[in-house]
Amino acid sequence: SDPKLRESFERLAQVPWWQVAMLVLVSAATLALAGMVFRSVLRPVRRLSMIECIAVNGVCSALSYLPFKASLIFRVLHHRTRDGVPLLTIGAWMAATAGLILVSLAPPVIASLWRGEMDALWWITTVCGTIALAALACGMARLLSGDAGLAMILRWSDATRVPLVGRFVRSQSFLRLHSATRMAGDPGVVARVIALRSIDLALAAARFYFAAKFAGVEMSVEQSVLAGATYFFIQGAAPTGGAGVREAGSSFVLGAELLPVILIVSAVDAGANLSMGLLGAARLGLIGPRHAEPSKPKQVRGDVLCKQWSRTRCPLALYCCPPILACLWVTSDRVPS
Repeated sequence: SDPKLRESFERLAQVPWWQVAMLVLVSAATLALAGMVFRSVLRPVRRLSMIECIAVNGVCSALSYLPFKASLIFRVLHHRTRDGVPLLTIGAWMAATAGLILVSLAPPVIASLWRGEMDALWWITTVCGTIALAALACGMARLLSGDAGLAMILRWSDATRVPLVGRFVRSQSFLRLHSATRMAGDPGVVARVIALRSIDLALAAARFYFAAKFAGVEMSVEQSVLAGATYFFIQGAAPTGGAGVREAGSSFVLGAELLPVILIVSAVDAGANLSMGLLGAARLGLIGPRHAEPSKPKQVRGDVLCKQWSRTRCPLALYCCPPILACLWVTSDRVPS
């Protein structure tokens, strides 16, 4: 075994509890920021409660340990059945959110890979690149939004001379998908998402930076930024669940010497995800005392199964067991042999 890795793991047992608690709070803050991002993107089309969106994101964070995108399935079912958001509008919402997150993350990641240090060129690339990409995305979305944008799309579809394309563009389904342009084309929405994601990335980088200090591993601020973005990307893209995949992928990208740091962050995430998942589930009425539900929008065809699912209590083990097992595994007193 690597003596440096063994030494790093041995130092973990000496970390004061309040420092670990601080990292858990930072991870919980990133989950709250993510919920605020989702709410901000949908705001031009539908106004949702901020607390509800944070609660949904908390449950999704706990479900992210399960395969087959259980967290995404829960998010879609919840907003469809509880908030009455049409499925295609949810699809447009997710697409607009993913695009704006990419706009906010790409410049600092590229600058970190290019410069390797936070010098003047790093800041110029990050700030100017983010502003340029945000302006481009917002401008393109505004160009295609509204009646004028829809008319432009109709002319393009008619130019293809494919009847199926023309019928689809004129359908109600396409109008719901077209709502993505209203979301991404709102300058206020873009500005809020960029600000929230910038704070989120700073917190993610700080989490890796201080975790490296706890493990006695040398890690620069630039590496911390790259680590936070890499960890986020792998966690969001892994179809088999975040546990294991993000640790292996992050270790491959960042180097095996940072494995103790990655495992500390993973354990901290497990504690934050479990806590936020339980609080979110209680807020949404999935656990705890049942309260009278507010009046719901009229259900449309095809929602019978979703409606029945939403009225059942989610088994506690569904979102508690994976974080508990991950936390026990990482924080055990075993040291690599």
